[in-house]
Amino acid sequence: MYPNSWAFVKAFDILFGFLGCTPSVDIFLHFFEVKRQRNNLWVTLNNVPGRVLLTPFQNSFTGWKGTFFKVCCSDLVPSALDGFPLYWVREMRALKSKPFKRLPLNDQVACRILAEAGGFDAAALICLEYNAEALEKYICT
Repeated sequence: MYPNSWAFVKAFDILFGFLGCTPSVDIFLHFFEVKRQRNNLWVTLNNVPGRVLLTPFQNSFTGWKGTFFKVCCSDLVPSALDGFPLYWVREMRALKSKPFKRLPLNDQVACRILAEAGGFDAAALICLEYNAEALEKYICT
């Protein structure tokens, strides 16, 4: 994954942890889409046009590819990544979000609330992860 893609996943997890909710793949994919890269080696996530929940961590990264590594399941827990579409496969497929009306009702409600509150800065959420008071102040503003 590209660094901003990792940041989107991490910031989404922090946001849901603060809200006391379990992160949902459907909710994540309501706001983000997986883009296929020409060489199929790297995965990028982008905001779905018109749905900005999180802003990118940084505008540009250079020299990062040599510092990332592949993550996969071990034989001990082969199903660890089941149900989450961003696991390593030979041929990455582009993933589009589900139509809003096909989401479960509770996910529709969560998407509406998050859309109204959206525009969170991924970098700010990641930096404030271990400072509960500052995180609360940032999210509640």
